[in-house]
Amino acid sequence: MFTSDEGILTEYNQVFFYILTLKDFQKMIKLIASFCKKESKGYQYVYDIDNPT
Repeated sequence: MFTSDEGILTEYNQVFFYILTLKDFQKMIKLIASFCKKESKGYQYVYDIDNPT
């Protein structure tokens, strides 16, 4: 795990890495959990909207 939150980093816009602390990684899991349900509809912002990635 990392000691600071760097967010989403990319290599050639093909491979993406989440650089997060354990606390915020667990928070991210909660945010995306609803997408694991097949019947899920809608959206959830998982990152600040001003991020170019």
